[in-house]
Amino acid sequence: MRSNTTNHGTVKSFWTSIKQFFRDATSSVLGVFKSLLNTISNKYKAYKNRIPPQKPPLLLTEWGMVLQLLCQTIIITTISALWHISNTNNGLVTVGDNPDPSFDSKGFHPPPILSSSIVWATVPAWIMSAYSTLWSAMLDSLKKVYLLLELEKEHQKPLPGVEILMKFWERHFRHQSAQSQSTPRGRGSTIEKTLLLDYGEWPVLNGFRAMRTGHVLLGICLLLRAALWTAGGLTAAIFATTLVPSEAPATLYSNQNFDEYLGWDEGNGTDNSSVTPAFDLVSATVLRSGENYPWTTDTHSFLPFTPVSKDFRGNYTFITEAYTSNLDCTIATENDLAKIGGISLDLEDDYLDSAQVRFRFKHEGCDVNKWFTLTNNTLQYARTWYTNCGLSSGRARFGMFSGVYNASEKYHLSNLTVVTCRPLIYKSNVTLEMSFLNDTTAPKVIKFAETSREQFWPAFVSGWLRNIPRYSLFDPTIYNDMDTFSRLVIGHASGEATLDTLPDKQKIGNSFSLIFAALFANFVTLEAYPSTQRHEVAGTMSRLRLRLFVVKSAALVTLVILAVTFVTTVILALYLHRNRHITTLPDLTVI
Repeated sequence: MRSNTTNHGTVKSFWTSIKQFFRDATSSVLGVFKSLLNTISNKYKAYKNRIPPQKPPLLLTEWGMVLQLLCQTIIITTISALWHISNTNNGLVTVGDNPDPSFDSKGFHPPPILSSSIVWATVPAWIMSAYSTLWSAMLDSLKKVYLLLELEKEHQKPLPGVEILMKFWERHFRHQSAQSQSTPRGRGSTIEKTLLLDYGEWPVLNGFRAMRTGHVLLGICLLLRAALWTAGGLTAAIFATTLVPSEAPATLYSNQNFDEYLGWDEGNGTDNSSVTPAFDLVSATVLRSGENYPWTTDTHSFLPFTPVSKDFRGNYTFITEAYTSNLDCTIATENDLAKIGGISLDLEDDYLDSAQVRFRFKHEGCDVNKWFTLTNNTLQYARTWYTNCGLSSGRARFGMFSGVYNASEKYHLSNLTVVTCRPLIYKSNVTLEMSFLNDTTAPKVIKFAETSREQFWPAFVSGWLRNIPRYSLFDPTIYNDMDTFSRLVIGHASGEATLDTLPDKQKIGNSFSLIFAALFANFVTLEAYPSTQRHEVAGTMSRLRLRLFVVKSAALVTLVILAVTFVTTVILALYLHRNRHITTLPDLTVI
């Protein structure tokens, strides 16, 4: 019985010990946790109540200054590179033409806003305006920090040489009252400088005002802000366009070739090609100053070619064939012919007082024997003539006589002129420049230069010369005897629309050669280039293209402004770095 009682007491004591153990352990854990919470709470309160360290504005930090210098360097480098490319490459790029404004029945049609000009006019201005905004933001921060720097001026570390420069500036430019001049100034800040940090709304005037007050660096920055605003406008005019000739290789083709037989192989024959269209062209161009027929000048006919490219507008330079003529002429008067017995007159007894004037002489080995009828009802004479010659004497002679009927003269003619010429025909290789404008406009000859020339005698020339004197236009109201060729000669020599007066012999001789060369060139272009197999030549194409250039004056002013801004930024960055101990004071706040 006693043993059971003892065991029961032991168990009870064991459970009591266990309960006490867990109670003590729980109290210890709760105490540790509560102590940990108190520690964390105290540290958090201390963190919340701490005094934060003063930092300068972001744009005045080292990274902010690096951002300023980076932007300035990029803009300066870009403008300089574009300027160099513009000078060395005759422009930057080729740009398209902008549509012009127009007006029609529907009203006014302005050019599109989003044209290519926005790239070189608006975008540069946007970029410069964006940077001037960044500079203005930095300047606003600087004006706030400058107050702190002025208040702590005794602790500043100025740049080397700045103190000497400041003394010189204050001595010459800073306005001082009589009292302030007699009162020595210490290095410490003054209330005047502190209050004058509020400069109002006049950037340029405030810049000079700041420098007169002693805030030289701030004043320069204020002036540069106004200069950057000006640069923003200049960059809108920093690019301009103009037309510049450019060259590129080109290929041209021709389906024609020179035929000295004028299609005789096809049965047309040399005598079936009319000279009338050529006469009409000479009258319109040489006498009336009209535009020359395509591929023809007053002296040359060029073998036609066509550009292969579909976009063929431009000037093409290439080598082609040219055909031209010249005359070796002798001009004689009545006295000249009488001395050699080369003129005679045969009279007839009729009511018209008819007579035959005969020219018989030898010209450079060729015998000339021509006669013409004179009557009293014809006042003026100008007749063209042709005669065959031997090979040794030049194959042919082509000439004209002119005079005014006068029965009292020995030969019934006064102001008699006889032109005798040896025709010379040439084939040339020329470097030709032609202008092709569009599909509806005929190409025009710009210029040409002969590279080689050879004399030859095309098969059609003899028959062509023989037929020229036969072309004549009858006019019942004019009392003269002139064929078509001589009319052109007299009209050109006199310079008048009417043929009332015969010019002197020298003018007639000059005009005779000019009319002959023009007639031959136009005839060849019209009749001597039949169709044949296609052949190509290489050449160059030059075209006026709209090129973009950098305007020197606007670029130079902009670069000067940015260069000054760059130097000022470097000085400002060094100044702020040396005085970072002031801008980071923990017990001061910049508002």
